This record gives sequence, structure tokens and C-alpha cells, in this order.
Amino acid sequence: MKKVQFITGVIVMIVGFFAYRFGVAMNIAKSSTVAEIVSKYVPGLFSLEQTGLILEFAGGIILLLGIILSVTSLMEPKISYVPAPVQEEAEEEEIKKEVKRCKFCSAELGEDEIFCSACGKSQQ
Repeated sequence: MKKVQFITGVIVMIVGFFAYRFGVAMNIAKSSTVAEIVSKYVPGLFSLEQTGLILEFAGGIILLLGIILSVTSLMEPKISYVPAPVQEEAEEEEIKKEVKRCKFCSAELGEDEIFCSACGKSQQ
């Protein structure tokens, strides 16, 4: 997928570059050869100078889009860390095991207590 995106970006860059260069050749260099080629394919709605400006502007934008497409295909995806649910369950079980309760009144007991501090009965 990334390879296809990169190749597409390069092709878009080339098309944009040629469109830009045709526009420059029509306006700055006043190239009659380029003007003849463009006048064959572009309807007479715009003058040759206007057509050259449109080609320069559109070619520049297309070139930039091709660069962006190619560069983004080379970027590595951001990997985020998501903890596994098994670890969370294990932690909850450890917390549950730590609390010791009286057999008779269910009061919380310390780990080393033999007698319940609430009812006073032996836990053995």
C-alpha cells in the first residue's frame, strides 16, 4: 500500500512539474512551440497568457500535492501502547487476595492476626 502511494505521488509530481513548466514557457520564454501545442488542446476561452498563468498555478499545486503524497508514504505509523486486559485482571486478583477477613464477622484482619479485633474469635 505504501509503495503504491509513493509511486502515485511521484507520478503526480511529474505531471505537476510539466504543467508548471509549460505555463512558464508560455509566459516568460514566450515559446511559440509550447503555445502552439497548448492552443490545440485548450479551447479559446482564455488568452495564451491567461492559460500560461493557469498552468503555472495549477502545476505548482499539483506538484506540492505529489510531494505531500510521496512524503507521507515514507512516514512510519505511530504505535501506541495498550495494556493487555489479562494484566489488569491479575492485578485485581492480587488486591482481592491481600484483604483477609474474619470467618465469623467478616471484619478486615491484618495478615498476621490470629484473633479478630472486632469479635475476638480465633481464626485458626
